[in-house]
Amino acid sequence: MEEIREINIMKMDVVVLTETKKKGKGSETLGNYIHVLSGVKKYEWAKRGVSIVINKEWKGSIKNWEAIDGRILKLDMIIWGYKLTIIGIYASSEDNGVTVKDEFFANLNEEIVKSGSGRQLILMGDMNGRTGRKTGDTVVGNFVEDMVNDNGERLIELCTQASLKIWNGYFNHKNIHEYTWEQHTKSLKTIIDYIMTKQDLKLKMQDVRAYRGPNCGTYHKLLVALAAVTRNDRREVTL
Repeated sequence: MEEIREINIMKMDVVVLTETKKKGKGSETLGNYIHVLSGVKKYEWAKRGVSIVINKEWKGSIKNWEAIDGRILKLDMIIWGYKLTIIGIYASSEDNGVTVKDEFFANLNEEIVKSGSGRQLILMGDMNGRTGRKTGDTVVGNFVEDMVNDNGERLIELCTQASLKIWNGYFNHKNIHEYTWEQHTKSLKTIIDYIMTKQDLKLKMQDVRAYRGPNCGTYHKLLVALAAVTRNDRREVTL
C-alpha cells in the first residue's frame, strides 16, 4: 500500500484511513505496521470502509479492537499507563439524507458512551463536516475557516454533549496547514478531517496540522497530531 509507505516516511505511530472500500473486517501486518480494518459486509458493493494503522512498536499496547461497521472502527490500547480508546471514523456525506445522518451520529455517540469515563478517548477521521471557528470555546477553536454545514453542526452538538474538543482550530498555522481537503483543478479547499479528544485528555496535545507532502492519490491531506504525557515530557505519540 502506498499509504503505508508515506506513513512510514512520516514516522507515524497511529493513523486512521478512511474510504478504504474494503469488505469485511480483519487485521494484517504491512511492513512496520499492523493494519486493522472495518468494511461493509462481504455481499455489499465495495464502499465506505475505515481502518487503523499502528506501528508495530506499539503492538504490546493493543488490547482489543472492534469493527463496528463500514464507518466506525474502535481500538483499545494502554499507553504509558493510560487506558486509551481510539475511534476511526468515516462520516456520512453532507449530501446524505436526514435518516442516514441520524443513524450515523447515533451509532457514533453510542460508541463514545460505551468507552466509559475511565478511558482516554481520541477520535480521528473524515467527518464530512465544516465546524467553523469560535473564540473562547471549549469545543471549536479560532484558527480555521468560518464555514459551518449540517454535518459540522451535528458534530459540534455531539462534541458538546460528550465533552469533546475538536483540536484543528486550537493551533495557529498557515492556510496550507489548516485545510485538509483540496481539489486544485476546481480551486476548492476545505476542512472536513478532524482529530478530537476528551476535553480532559491526560495526553497533552502539542500540535495538529495538515501536511501537503504525502501523496496517496487522494484530495485529502494527512492530518497529524503530536501528543505527549506532559508538555515537557519527551515521550510522544504521533497521530
